[in-house]
Amino acid sequence: MIDLKSKIREIVLSVESIIAASEEIADETDLREIGIDSIDFISIIVEIEEQFGILIPDDKLVITQAGTIEKLCNIVLEASKTIILSENLL
Repeated sequence: MIDLKSKIREIVLSVESIIAASEEIADETDLREIGIDSIDFISIIVEIEEQFGILIPDDKLVITQAGTIEKLCNIVLEASKTIILSENLL
């Protein structure tokens, strides 16, 4: 099983405008502090959705609400549970 935080950190690090190394990004680091702007953030969200096969709700697409590795992990877990629950209803 993949390490969720590591995978999300890898996705964040793939953004070209980032100004930090992997070891400098703690789980609670505000992504704006390392050079991520709102456009970069949406790119991160799209990549997360593609990598994990999930849809992140629109209300979570705000960097102030989801702008850390920890918060992104929680959103992925929440979205994954929604998919599982939906599939169980079919």
